[in-house]
Amino acid sequence: MKRIFALSLALLMLLTLTACGSKTPAEAPTFDGPAPTVEPERISDPTPAPEATVDPDEIEWGYQAPGISDTQYWYVDGDKSATSFIFFEDDYLTIVDRETRNTVDTKISDKHIVDAETGGSAFDFVFTDVLTCYDLVSRQWYKRADYETVVKSLTGATFVCEAGSQWKYTFNADGTMVYDNDGTLKTGTWRIQDARTIGNHYDDEGDTGGWFVITYEDANWDIKSIKDTDVFYPEK
Repeated sequence: MKRIFALSLALLMLLTLTACGSKTPAEAPTFDGPAPTVEPERISDPTPAPEATVDPDEIEWGYQAPGISDTQYWYVDGDKSATSFIFFEDDYLTIVDRETRNTVDTKISDKHIVDAETGGSAFDFVFTDVLTCYDLVSRQWYKRADYETVVKSLTGATFVCEAGSQWKYTFNADGTMVYDNDGTLKTGTWRIQDARTIGNHYDDEGDTGGWFVITYEDANWDIKSIKDTDVFYPEK
């Protein structure tokens, strides 16, 4: 009897397992339309394009002519060893790439210099200081000198006259300057006028202002000397 009961129980368990194994898994749900997509994470530009802070109408451009030392090229990132550069003159932009030169008409629009034909599709320059500009189209920086290096070089030393150390200039970072004329001090102000010129103005009434012509070191934008009537060198 016990043997019959055990056999019946084993048969019942076998039938139960068979029934469970014959069940089909639930069908996966279906969706109408295309499969959902995951929106990629939006990353903001870490270096947004600069805004125009200098009006091109107020910039002293310099010019390019044979035998003239006031040639002011704008180099990519200020690399003056490059053979490619641009320069602005009157109402056009000249692009020089080794031996190739191309001149394009320009116009000023809301502190931007843009190509006259399309109004900004070919290039769109904004100026962050009188020595630095950025093309919003190519996303490239151009410098005709490195502004920070020029200011640091000018304010970092006393400039002594080659004709005698009793005449010297001190330029301060706040835009003021002191001329020591053999012990007699004369005060005034200075500004970077363009890549080759430092404008100055003395505090004396009636002074109409003047300028120093900059000469740079060959390899960089450190100032080698400045010149008005005389030449002044950084005091070592």
